[in-house]
Amino acid sequence: MEMRKSVCRLICPALFFVFVALSGCVGGSFTEKKCLHGLIVNAGNIPVEGYEISVDCKIVGVSNCRGLFEISLQDSDAVRFMATKSGWKNLSVEEYDVDSTKLYVYRVESLGVAFSKIANTILSGDYRLALDSINELEKENVDERKINFLKSVVAFNEGRYEDAADYFDEAEIDLDKNPYLRSFEKKIGAELWDGD
Repeated sequence: MEMRKSVCRLICPALFFVFVALSGCVGGSFTEKKCLHGLIVNAGNIPVEGYEISVDCKIVGVSNCRGLFEISLQDSDAVRFMATKSGWKNLSVEEYDVDSTKLYVYRVESLGVAFSKIANTILSGDYRLALDSINELEKENVDERKINFLKSVVAFNEGRYEDAADYFDEAEIDLDKNPYLRSFEKKIGAELWDGD
């Protein structure tokens, strides 16, 4: 019994010390750093690593292997930030009344998925929606040649063959490396020939 009392006398102060040290409570004052805690995931809720987080054009962090990042808030509970990663769509966010106890989750999309959705929209015949999606993608700093190729396909399907030819030329496609696109170029040419 005496042994238990002595162990308790040693453990209780030690636990108190650890609690105080971990919590940051010293001298009765508690200061909490105000932060936005974020998580970046893809459409399947899988964390995305490597997004660079920028505030006022200055990188303040990078999402880790769990998709997590943190932004320290200076003088307010609001923040505006940009998250970018090569091969992925940009994320532009404004948050107000940030609660440091919450986790803010942001869903992102890879450019490969975005291109695939546009292709499916074109195949379904909804050219207006496809063009709207292409114009949105244009804001993502995507290679202009890819954008022009997609615009060429839409213009061709809408019967705007001159526009299709112009966009195809602006896409600067190396037909030696992409021989399967020769037939598309020939279709454009055939429609322009028939239209004259």
